[in-house]
Amino acid sequence: MQYEEDDFHPASNTLDYDDELGTLSDDMEMQYYNEQYGPDDAHSETITVNSQKNKYRKMWDDAKNVDKGFHKLKIRVNNKLVEIDVYSTSNTPGRMIRDAISGQKYNQYKVGSSSEHLFFKIRLAGQKCLDCEPLYFDTPEQYERHMKCEVSQVIKDKWTKKCAEIQNIEYNQEDNISDYVRVR
Repeated sequence: MQYEEDDFHPASNTLDYDDELGTLSDDMEMQYYNEQYGPDDAHSETITVNSQKNKYRKMWDDAKNVDKGFHKLKIRVNNKLVEIDVYSTSNTPGRMIRDAISGQKYNQYKVGSSSEHLFFKIRLAGQKCLDCEPLYFDTPEQYERHMKCEVSQVIKDKWTKKCAEIQNIEYNQEDNISDYVRVR
């Protein structure tokens, strides 16, 4: 029987043992570990983790692209082309208002109702992908941060005043409803 190519045969083992029990010295153990599980395997593990993240990112992007209200806008900021993700809301009255940044739909706020005015609503001109569907932001400042632009103070003041009036009207309507009791 030939043992020339047999790595596990005692005669072919070149590892240095410390004692008669057959334990490896610390240096030899580290060398053996590096030979078996060296940097190539550690590097491939990193690639696996990164590829897993890329896989989830691609799945998330695919899910967003299926959503017909999702749009990827390309705008210029400081002479650089920047992509911005937004969610538009349908113009159909009675539809739930959708947050332009997160895409979350608000059950209590509907298109065409007075509560629609509680949001900063914009329509982008020149963006073919939006088909004139509005974007609803919580405030003008949120719109500025997300779209990387500035809104004039006059528009901000006008929106704040309108929003306060709508909140006051809705608050008064709630008070009037609680004053009456329906008897059947």
